[in-house]
Amino acid sequence: MILFSDKFLLPIVKIDSIRDTYKKDEYKITMEDSGYLWSSYYTCNQDELLKDIYEDKILQCLKHIPVSTSRGYLQNPILSYWVQLYDDKAAGGHPIHDHWSPDCMISFVHFIKVPKQNCFYFKADEKMYPKQDEGDIIFFPSWASHGVDPVVDFDDRIVLAGNVSVGSFISKQSNRMSYRWKLTKSENSYLWEQSTLTNR
Repeated sequence: MILFSDKFLLPIVKIDSIRDTYKKDEYKITMEDSGYLWSSYYTCNQDELLKDIYEDKILQCLKHIPVSTSRGYLQNPILSYWVQLYDDKAAGGHPIHDHWSPDCMISFVHFIKVPKQNCFYFKADEKMYPKQDEGDIIFFPSWASHGVDPVVDFDDRIVLAGNVSVGSFISKQSNRMSYRWKLTKSENSYLWEQSTLTNR
């Protein structure tokens, strides 16, 4: 299930900055079970704080994941990511879901500050808990169902979640010619557009 994992410990000052930025009413979300969490997902706020910390690291990690073949390779991946913050007073986790969409290939979670309790799990026939110590970052297929158990007896559980979407894909047809496939999104559908490239 895990495509790649790495260790990425953040300094305390950056963890505090993330907490202070996102543990605010404007990011608070009430769940169906009356639990709540704080999340920057719905604000679409790819702010400089997160970009400075994560952009290079995520692109570096992607080099270890085989998204290319002898016939083609991924070009211009589109990154999206957001903070999720839970505490024991929230009395809720996060229900089972996936991140799949036609343009989304890979998802990831960075365990910024976490309890000893394993909360994040993949769900198939039963729950499977990957290694999730503080600083671990894991990449997995976007179609993989996953969820979060309620946090017990811990001040703040802070994670960054995100997706890698297709910008375009280059497929090699011969030594002289390749095709660029670009995925465009309209209001209700996706469309692959093809253009021909001449190899020189």
